[in-house]
Amino acid sequence: MPNLAYVSAIFVPGVELGVSSRYSIICLAVPVFLCATLAAGPNKKEILVKRPTIVAFFPMTDADLAKDSDANDALADFQFYAGTVRGLLDNMGIGFEEVYTTVFDIKCDGKTTKFRPKRGAAGYYLVAPGRAPRVEYGVMTNTDLLEIASAYFRPAAN
Repeated sequence: MPNLAYVSAIFVPGVELGVSSRYSIICLAVPVFLCATLAAGPNKKEILVKRPTIVAFFPMTDADLAKDSDANDALADFQFYAGTVRGLLDNMGIGFEEVYTTVFDIKCDGKTTKFRPKRGAAGYYLVAPGRAPRVEYGVMTNTDLLEIASAYFRPAAN
């Protein structure tokens, strides 16, 4: 057996990249394939609602993003505002989920509802046990989202 010296680096948890100094072989195919597979994930998700919750959805595929440069800007804004509002909503007792899929299930009050957003339209699905859901389309700032959440989740006046 040849004596091979390896240099290793971890790019994906549990996947080691080896470089053979003798044969100059770089083993990139497996990590690249695994990264693409992990990033793709399932095309369907189930959200279990036990408390007031906002599901932020972005139902665009990689192909949709490649065709529309404005969609990439929308995705960046969507992710930025989701990151800034998550902790604030949690402090208000409101759950926050992000999904990147064309269909998702909401399980609330013992029943499951399948939701299919408009094609290519990001938005927010607000839901709480005992309440009818509310859907808002378009990417919202953290301020806009907090305002809508406060209005929707506020207890009804008696």
